[in-house]
Amino acid sequence: MENQYFIGIVPPENIFNDIDRFRKKWLAQINSEPHITLKAQGGLTSDKKWIEQVKSVCLNFEPFPLTLEEPSYFFNNILYLSVQSSPLHDLHEKLVHAISPPANSIKQYFELNDFVPHLTLGKQQFGLTKGELQHMEESARKELTPFESFDVTYIRIYERLPSDPVYKKLMDVPLG
Repeated sequence: MENQYFIGIVPPENIFNDIDRFRKKWLAQINSEPHITLKAQGGLTSDKKWIEQVKSVCLNFEPFPLTLEEPSYFFNNILYLSVQSSPLHDLHEKLVHAISPPANSIKQYFELNDFVPHLTLGKQQFGLTKGELQHMEESARKELTPFESFDVTYIRIYERLPSDPVYKKLMDVPLG
């Protein structure tokens, strides 16, 4: 098995810490830090040649605002915080086009037209029941409000080694 990668946006420290604390109350095992997925695994190969395309896109993309919003669900089994930011969609599209993953990979990872920016709080795959997810949603509405805005000034490339279930920071790439 090869190393796996994805690209995300990390909230500022105060928001990061609040979400991290919140998730750890609910989950025994978490496979990544709090983040907003910007580009999924498709096309991000172990040869890492794609990193230069990522840097090039980021160099020509200005920092932008992003707002975390109300909790919502994918398929009733993945709870997340919604994300609002038009530039985020533009950056996602530029990265996907620069990396050029196969069409089936774009579909598999819900990219381009299917892209829904979000910050995952919990999912059944992490061992939570539907009832626990609903309780987690209620708690998120109380504990994580007011939902905050922040400026995105860099993106983070994550890597997961075959011997480790957790994605870790490979590098941060500044915008602009």
